[in-house]
Amino acid sequence: MGYYQDVWGLSALADQFFKANEILNKAIKTFESGEPTEAAKLFSQAEIITQGWRATSLEKAGRYEEAADVLNKMEGHNGMSLQAIFRVNRFLGHPEHAITVGEQALEQFSLNPILLSDFAQLYDEVGEYKKAWDTASESNRKALDLHNDGKWLCGMEGFDELNWSYRTSEEYSPVFIAGMPRTGTTLLDRMLSCHPNLVSLGEDMSFMEKFNYDDKVYSWGESLANKPDVRFFIKKYIRQKRAISKYPFNFQWLGFIVGCFPKAKIIRMRRNRKDVAVSIYLRNFRDGNYGWSRHLDGIVDAIAKEEYFWDFWKSQGIEWKDVWYEDLIKQTDATIKSVYKFIGEEYAPWSGYKDKAKEIMEASYEEVRLPISDAHIERWRNYYEFAPGFFDELDQI
Repeated sequence: MGYYQDVWGLSALADQFFKANEILNKAIKTFESGEPTEAAKLFSQAEIITQGWRATSLEKAGRYEEAADVLNKMEGHNGMSLQAIFRVNRFLGHPEHAITVGEQALEQFSLNPILLSDFAQLYDEVGEYKKAWDTASESNRKALDLHNDGKWLCGMEGFDELNWSYRTSEEYSPVFIAGMPRTGTTLLDRMLSCHPNLVSLGEDMSFMEKFNYDDKVYSWGESLANKPDVRFFIKKYIRQKRAISKYPFNFQWLGFIVGCFPKAKIIRMRRNRKDVAVSIYLRNFRDGNYGWSRHLDGIVDAIAKEEYFWDFWKSQGIEWKDVWYEDLIKQTDATIKSVYKFIGEEYAPWSGYKDKAKEIMEASYEEVRLPISDAHIERWRNYYEFAPGFFDELDQI
């Protein structure tokens, strides 16, 4: 599974497994009690779950043709198999087929927020932008009903009082990739992890988990230096290969990252903020802490706060390299070469990033497995008419 642990996805798979096992046991008991017709129905239900589970596993492993074969032979579908159908057909270049199956499913049962989000992606691919926007809006409304937690950024009070006197691990130089979600952090991480001297820690949240106490900012300074647990958690970065951390929201903790690793190399992923906003809105994140991403005002506020953080760290003398998503897509090799130069590594081929993508279990894993394409550059123009005020507000940041 690699370094990315999709807890929501794993728990969903486990839940489906136990549900199938429960139905199977019930089917056996029903058969033994002399009710073969009812038992047959139960066996069919269990088979749909287990086959959906099998197809999902094949799809996650990148074995799309095999997954499609399993899905095409199924006599019925549930939420898990539908999600596999959406993704498999997207990878194989048949989004229209997935849409047809999805629309038929909508007549039978209500789709959960994640399935609706996948559906919105499919509509976007075939140019049905109104349907994509409306479906994404429904997905976000449903998700807000389930997880109405919009907090993710720490408070900003007291930033001018902070000091960065804590220093350790002078000789290590890990690479930190940060920026808003959907700016290409995963793609760059996968490409860099092809280098023989680099190893990805994925979305390591150590700095957030250590320093985000009750969403407040503290003046830690010297008091932090004596905490042995801080020294313990940074040990994961000290290994034979240079570590890469690509947790997007690490831009909140740059002062503390530099405090722990003075020689750290920081990369800020950037992208046209209106394209960022559309991509976030169309992609329903599974994490309940992404409530801000499910309404337009929350997205504008998050993008504005991200700009604030980078401006603040710049005022504190922290340096980094800007890498634009558009350059990474259109001038990939030249961009990767410039990144290697910045972090002090010799050039190495990056074309094996798709194989590295099989390790990913997160929101961006679909895009990273697909061929590099500029189809999502200036994507916001397809949606301007549905929320002009939203896009105009982004221009004011």
